[in-house]
Amino acid sequence: MTTKTELLNNGVVVATKTAAPFYSWDWTPATSGASSLTYKRYEDGVLVFTSGALTGTVEAAAAGLVLDGIPNLIQGLSVRKLRTDYAGAPVEAIRISDSVVQDISFDGGNLLDTTALTTFRNVTGGDVKLNTWYDQTLNGNDATTPLVNDRPDLWGSGGIEYLNSIVTISRDLTANNMETAISGETIISAFFVVNDAGTRRAILAGGQGSAEGLGVSSTDSSDDVAALGGVIQVDGVTVNTRGEFKTALNDLLPHVVSAVGVDITGWTTYNMRYFSDALSMMRRSSERILISGAVSDIVRDQIVANQTAYYKS
Repeated sequence: MTTKTELLNNGVVVATKTAAPFYSWDWTPATSGASSLTYKRYEDGVLVFTSGALTGTVEAAAAGLVLDGIPNLIQGLSVRKLRTDYAGAPVEAIRISDSVVQDISFDGGNLLDTTALTTFRNVTGGDVKLNTWYDQTLNGNDATTPLVNDRPDLWGSGGIEYLNSIVTISRDLTANNMETAISGETIISAFFVVNDAGTRRAILAGGQGSAEGLGVSSTDSSDDVAALGGVIQVDGVTVNTRGEFKTALNDLLPHVVSAVGVDITGWTTYNMRYFSDALSMMRRSSERILISGAVSDIVRDQIVANQTAYYKS
């Protein structure tokens, strides 16, 4: 018999324990200040016990990072640190004025160090582009492009851009397409923190046309995204058409997008299996996570809750 137990804070899972009795609690998404905790126990997938709410204020246990303990990772790109055992930088920057490149590391809060970025930029002034977005899963699936004009901004004409006071990576309205070659996958789950208030949005794109990915434009807003398979959500709300997807993103706020169980069989770009980065059509992007297979609802909710708490609160 397999067992699983959960703790929920106001209906949101904040900790899980599986393979009882010896595995420890995973407190990755836990936050301090919880006011109502509920305990649930499952046996062979069946809910067998639910406690009454335990009220009061609690302090979170020592929390890990969002991808600590998550299996089957393909790629993790972010302006923040995603895994405790990742020792590298989040990005490599290129100074356009003299083509010098430099890794920009994390600051003391595990976020892209904007002070270091500013120092690097001020040597000569001008724009600083994203040269490489490093994969924090240790799989080496970095996002990059050989075309200088396709690189998005770390420091553009308006300086560093922010979404909800957190640094973000920005593209202009005509270019910027960081790509990663991914092979050997058929079903994936993907998680993004993005924003766009323009006319086109592409989160997952497997070819040259938006029909091959989760993309919208002013001319295809009624197209069905169900052909992708899986469940597509924006801020926890399921979207069934590209029109719904477009409407959900049409503002200047950060949005958490999840796509679970997407069939990518046959997606090709230039005769290779590619993922266009979330930056290919989105105006701003802060995070992208790719996981092999269709993750469970628990894993999906855990990642979405973490991204929501970090980027939207």
